[in-house]
Amino acid sequence: MTESLKDIEARVDAAFAREIFFVVGAPQSGGTRVQRMLDAHPEIRCAGEGHFTDWFGPPLKDLLGDYNDRLAANNDALYHGKGPYTGYTTGDFRYLLKTAMGLAWSKLDLPPEKRLLGEKTPILTQRLEFLEILFPEAKVLHVVRDGREAAASAVAQRLSQGGDPAAMPGSPAWNDLVESAARGWVEGTRACRVFGASRPERYHEVRTEDLLGDPHPHLGAVLRFLGANDTVADIGACLAAGGATSPAPALFDTLFDERSQRIVIDRQGPMLRQFDYLD
Repeated sequence: MTESLKDIEARVDAAFAREIFFVVGAPQSGGTRVQRMLDAHPEIRCAGEGHFTDWFGPPLKDLLGDYNDRLAANNDALYHGKGPYTGYTTGDFRYLLKTAMGLAWSKLDLPPEKRLLGEKTPILTQRLEFLEILFPEAKVLHVVRDGREAAASAVAQRLSQGGDPAAMPGSPAWNDLVESAARGWVEGTRACRVFGASRPERYHEVRTEDLLGDPHPHLGAVLRFLGANDTVADIGACLAAGGATSPAPALFDTLFDERSQRIVIDRQGPMLRQFDYLD
């Protein structure tokens, strides 16, 4: 039987009643691991990847723009430009996108005890100020990983997906690929830090290496930031789900030759030092 609109509205309202947060970070920084860890907590539902701002938002904005154009043309033809309908505004677009996110979240498993609701999609790193417009009270958890390893992992992932056939180590295409991965880490990490600098009460950073090396205090700090219980049992459940004792393979020294390593360090050096990844 088709669900009534009243029932749909009720479950969307129930989703929005949760305390919302976003897990962000540069590509290959460990965000997926953290998302799985948090999702195992009895008070948290943390999903990924919805891709609301990159897969859903742009087509929706284009649709509204096309509608507005056709409506304006129709108003000109029939009402001398003064028709009763005026089209959709930027605010309307934001409302519709937020509603679409609520619809998606409302279809997750959200028992009453799951009072915290998180979302992890890589592109959110570059959409934080926009997300703040939609969810002004939402918290942001920034997951950071050594940029050298993040860049190497990003290149390895690209190669595993086919990549550029011309991107052989030492070639211009390879160097461009390495440069792009190194730059992506810097840009994503900087965007998060700039956002968090003026919102310290709603922003928290955690290094993947700290979660792996000494997980209990660092994961406990994350849970307290989100407003979740940080008992030994809760932390244990999170760690078991995230496989936190199994670090990702180190690729920087094995995948990259000396020139590739220099490209990465030249690009990332200042920010690596900010996080004590580089002397």
